[in-house]
Amino acid sequence: TYPNAMVRATYKKGGHESIYNATGPLLLQPEQLWTWYSQLIGNHIERDKAIRQTVYDYPLEVINELVKNAILHRDYDIEGAPIYLEITDDNIIIKSPGYPVSPLKLEQFVSFSAPSLSRNPKLMYVFDIFGLAEQRGLGFSTVRELPKHNLPLPRVEYADPYLIFTLPRNDKSAAVGKF
Repeated sequence: TYPNAMVRATYKKGGHESIYNATGPLLLQPEQLWTWYSQLIGNHIERDKAIRQTVYDYPLEVINELVKNAILHRDYDIEGAPIYLEITDDNIIIKSPGYPVSPLKLEQFVSFSAPSLSRNPKLMYVFDIFGLAEQRGLGFSTVRELPKHNLPLPRVEYADPYLIFTLPRNDKSAAVGKF
């Protein structure tokens, strides 16, 4: 059992907020969050192929990878510090408790070049067995593909006790954040 094992999610749009708390078994939290945010993120239908396709205004696989990483690699010993996921028109912010596990350096996260090293190897093993993680560094590879979608890489910073990933959703946000 992991204490503080929850993700507090908020979607803010036009002065309104939708809140959601992913709780319960850690294995179920990524799917809970996927269902919640995929209903809120803007999307449109592309009909340029034989089968129409829903395209989201932000690549959901990137959010999914960073949320799963937050769940897998957070420091569960930091009491009273849940994971936060905040989605606004300008940014998606993911806050995960804990400084990168030694010997990893913050700079490796900033450049999305950190090798796969788990703070919670038993949890990683279970996620791997259930097909939710691979422990091969594929998550950061997915994030590094954002420029192919004409989106900048997230800004990564540490503000005690959180490792924070800020993903700009538009050019204005990217310019303000100096991404």
